[in-house]
Amino acid sequence: MQLLLACLEAERVNPDLFLDDPVAAVVQWSHDPTLRARARMASGKELTAVELQLRFLEEAQRFAASGGFDDVVPRAGDILALWADTLEKLRAGDVTGLASRLDWVLKFRILQRAMQQQPGLTWASREIKHLDHLYGSLDPGAGLYWAYERLGAVERVVSESEIERFVHEPPEDTRAWTRAMLLRLAGPDGVEHVDWDVIRFRRAGRGYWPVVRDDPLGFTRSAVEGVIHDGSTLDDVLDAMLAEPSITEDAPSLDERHRAQTAAGAHGRSGGGARG
Repeated sequence: MQLLLACLEAERVNPDLFLDDPVAAVVQWSHDPTLRARARMASGKELTAVELQLRFLEEAQRFAASGGFDDVVPRAGDILALWADTLEKLRAGDVTGLASRLDWVLKFRILQRAMQQQPGLTWASREIKHLDHLYGSLDPGAGLYWAYERLGAVERVVSESEIERFVHEPPEDTRAWTRAMLLRLAGPDGVEHVDWDVIRFRRAGRGYWPVVRDDPLGFTRSAVEGVIHDGSTLDDVLDAMLAEPSITEDAPSLDERHRAQTAAGAHGRSGGGARG
């Protein structure tokens, strides 16, 4: 998804890859584990899901060769290699070899095995439907996926130690670091509203105060940690951020966004809006 978004932003998407009816195509492909179903393109050609993916891959590889992903998509080369290997296995019909990598393939193989062991079962059987739901259970003690992961049958992208670390330590090279630090300083009673781009804090004697972070790659640790240090209060940090041009120069006017957020909040409270 990161690769394709980068291509879209650079207007490097081949219009020949547009589907005539994307929703119908996705429904058709998602019901065809044989990967043979074809969907009509806007150009009139018909392609399988794998054939279309391979064409998108070729576009992404050309974009990568021109340096398009440099400093935009971390580990773009690794993603391209994994994408290509996966598609080659799918094109060769090596679906079983992808059970450790693709979630739908692992579940498909589990259900197939159940029907092979009990010939009376079919895709319409209640037992199979139950296993289907049980596979995706979030309960580690009940979910079939977790059992296969414990057996080492699933490729891991990150380790348990990395997951545990990121539960408590946000990535330092995105706005997530600043958001986490500000929320820690504010505490549970100091936040009025939070979403991807804006946090609105309750500030004693000063009403609500927004912090705007439109750029996901802005407000990083290196940009902000100079004003966040041991002993800092939320008021001190917010005042320092507003006074530091290197932090706020790329952000929209805080005053303008403050008025807009306040008006939106008032509308939401009076109209029963669910957002936030």
